[in-house]
Parts: sequence; C-alpha cells; structure tokens
Amino acid sequence: MPYEILSGDIVVAETGAFDRITVIDSARCPLYLKRNDDFSGWLENRAIDRHRTNSRILKRVLRLSEKNDQATALHFNAATITDNFWVREKGSTLRYFDVRFQNNLFDNVALNGSTSGFLLNPSRTPELTNTGSYEKCWKRIDGHWNMIKRESLAAIFSEVFIYHLGVELGFPMATYRRYDRDTVQSEDFTGDGKYNLQTARALISEDYESDFPYNCEVFKRLSPEILKQYLAILFMDALCMNYDRHIDNYGILTDPKSGAVVSMAPNFDNNLALLTNDLTKWEPVMGFLRDYQDLFSEYPAPAISMEQLSAAVGSAYSVAAAEFTADELRSLHSKAEIEQFILQSYCMVCDCAPTQFQSLDVENEIEP
Repeated sequence: MPYEILSGDIVVAETGAFDRITVIDSARCPLYLKRNDDFSGWLENRAIDRHRTNSRILKRVLRLSEKNDQATALHFNAATITDNFWVREKGSTLRYFDVRFQNNLFDNVALNGSTSGFLLNPSRTPELTNTGSYEKCWKRIDGHWNMIKRESLAAIFSEVFIYHLGVELGFPMATYRRYDRDTVQSEDFTGDGKYNLQTARALISEDYESDFPYNCEVFKRLSPEILKQYLAILFMDALCMNYDRHIDNYGILTDPKSGAVVSMAPNFDNNLALLTNDLTKWEPVMGFLRDYQDLFSEYPAPAISMEQLSAAVGSAYSVAAAEFTADELRSLHSKAEIEQFILQSYCMVCDCAPTQFQSLDVENEIEP
C-alpha cells in the first residue's frame, strides 16, 4: 500500500516499493525519514509501547484487529500530539484537520486501565501514538494538552524538584507538577502545534546514544547554541544521576512551517533520577560520572558556581516540597542529603575540591 507522509497539509514524502521513501519536501520532511529511509521503523517509533498493560486494554476497547506497532500507528494516521506529521493512503482526500486530535475520551483507559472504555464507541485518541514505557495519558486541561504519567512517590518528587532546579539555574525545562497521589503532570511543550518535537532518534542511532562527544558534534553542526543547550541537559543529568537519558527522551524543536531547527527541546523525563537512587552510596555514582568528567574536560560545562548551585537547590526544594505532605517528605531523602549529593556530583564533574562538605558515605569517602 503506497502512503503519503505529510506535515500539516503539505505532502513531504511518499512510500514506494519495499517501503522506500521518496522525499518531496526536504525542508519539512521528518528528519528520521531523511536519515534512515525507513518508513516501517518510523511508524514503529510512533506507536504506544505494546508491553504496557493498559495499551493492551486500550487496543481491545478500540477493537484493533491488528496489534503490531505499524498497524497501531496507522490506525489513526500515525498522528501525534507533539508534531504535525501524519500519514494517509495515496489518493486519500483527508486533511490535517480531519486527523489532528481535538479531544481524548480514552485517557482513563490509557492511564488506569479503566474498563469503562468498553462503554464508549471507538473514536480518535492520541493514546495509540503516546510512546514510552510508563502508564500515561494525554488530557486537555484549561484548553491545553498535558501529559499525565503514573510514577512512584520518589520519581514524582524527582521530576518536580529537577524541573524547579533547572529553572533556578536558567535552563529550558519542561514544566512538571504533581497531579494527584501517584501521577505527575507536564504541559505539552510544543505549544499545541507551535513546534514539532523531533527526538534525538531522528539524528542519532541507538549505537551512539551514550557517546556524548559524538552527539556533541551532531548538535554542534546544527548550531553552537544547540550544543550549549544539549550540554546543559547532560550537566543536569550528571548532577542528578539521570541514568535513563536515551534518544527518545531528548531532542530538538523544529518550525512546522519551514522545517528550520529552533532549539533543543526543553529538558524532560527525569523520573529515573535523583531520589530513585540511593543517595548515600557513592561507588555507583563514581562509575556513572566518569563519562561526564571526560565530556566536560573537552566541552565547557555551564558556568554555574557552587554557591549558585547550593542556592538553587534550596529554592527548588522549598517550591517542590510544597506539593507533598510532611509524612511523604519524611519518607524521602532529606533536603540536606539531596543538596550534598548534588554538590558532590558537581565537584566530581567540575573537578573542584569539596571543601564545604563531606561525603555522606563515610566508608567510601571521595577524594577531591
């Protein structure tokens, strides 16, 4: 079956024999397709994770007879919330208005596995192209799309705290706030279609996703400012021990009208960082930080002093803590432990002497 790939109402590519891609509008064509010539792979990376329990319930509710990733993405024209790319059969008269998502009746099915979805008639939902391994959903709140994601208490605190810490340090951050007891809320940072999110997968293969110097050169070719923004994300990952940075949870924003690169996407997806680790054990941290030490010996780390960082940690903790009960905070690492962990990581990455504090783990004291 031949398909057309569109950006809004502009045909940017079409498929031919063996899923080969013919690019029609190079400026606006998805970068992944231009780099890989792989229509099937592009579709698969736009489909909901089949291993999520609620994704299986959702597919039952929507009466999907074919459940492979390509068929899942195509069920609603491979349209997503975070970009304006989509697919139609060649010869179709569908327009972007017909396929873009206006509402979502199946958020409760995707987030909670609610069987109430069986009472609804199948209709267009962004959940089939809502990627990632955690149970989540898209919800319209005050006229804007928001991602609601189910996480542990420690992960929710980490998301909220790291968001505020990045803001205090002057870095572009996706907003995070607590939604309810075990979920976190993040507003769509593409601005309801103002930008297209193209993840790093569009530029970098999985073989190189942990090769920081290689990635730096990729982003440097886009612009020195893009490189600076990428280094800020890695700097935050190092300070907060985010060990789950991969090519699908960072990327660039592009202009849907021209295809031009605008900036790195703001820093998002920090649930497997900070409090999801044991902040008192330094041996794994030392191993984790070696790559960042090597990176920042070659590329400049953001110009943040220890005094600035300490003040930012205090401010971020105060704001984040307001969203949690006293009992919840007592069950988590303390403000002092969080600050000490981050400052110690800073000293290791920036090769400065931690003269103002000592390691939490006395048996594994880190030498300056």
